[in-house]
Amino acid sequence: MHKAINEAKVHSNWINPNDAYAQAIADFVTTIWQDEELRASFDEFHERIAYFGRFNSLAQVLLKLTSPGVPDIYQGTELWDFSLVDPDNRRPVDFERRHALLTEIQEQEQADRLALAQALLEDAPSGRIKLYLTYRILDYRRRQEALFRQGRYLPLPAEGDLAEHVCAFARQDETEAVLTIAPRFSVILAHGQKLPPMGDLWEDTRLPLPAGWAGHGLENLLTGEIIEPTVEEGKPFLPLAAALAVWPVAFFARR
Repeated sequence: MHKAINEAKVHSNWINPNDAYAQAIADFVTTIWQDEELRASFDEFHERIAYFGRFNSLAQVLLKLTSPGVPDIYQGTELWDFSLVDPDNRRPVDFERRHALLTEIQEQEQADRLALAQALLEDAPSGRIKLYLTYRILDYRRRQEALFRQGRYLPLPAEGDLAEHVCAFARQDETEAVLTIAPRFSVILAHGQKLPPMGDLWEDTRLPLPAGWAGHGLENLLTGEIIEPTVEEGKPFLPLAAALAVWPVAFFARR
């Protein structure tokens, strides 16, 4: 609250703070926050925004980590982070907790990656799903450095009535190729219902793949699924209902 009123610079600012105005705003916020009817309404609104916000965040993380360039990751944001910019984002980072969570995730991944991915989706509010996504993509980037340094960027416009709801592209060099799929406008896609941007919501929307991908299977590095693209008149396509059947974002490696 103090950050908002001081950076708005209308009635107060950091250099010349208006203490009386700040106290009046604080009293107002405290009073309305104790109103049960307001809290009931706000809590429902907050839960809805947070639900879809998590899918937006996962999409942004995936795009950041796989787009051309070097991804910039602020330490401590491996889990959900609700701090504002400086100085709020300069809090000490609990590295021990993150290390413990990552170790646990890696152990579960070895046993059953698909089961882990599904469990993380159900437990999305904890933030472990963001840590897992970050770990999986960075691990792959480390092992395929040449692909991300020198590989081409191939935008892949979708086809179908819901084409505007997906952002997809490929990164490809002479030997390796990967495919990024991230949802957009998930609230509209779900018709306002609290549903993840997955499966049948995509109807018949599909991604045309590069011509050289025909005959290649695709491995989802986040879930372990293997998907075979459909081929029509020699052209490969990937149905989004299949690509996003069990997880809200996808990262495929061409086999």
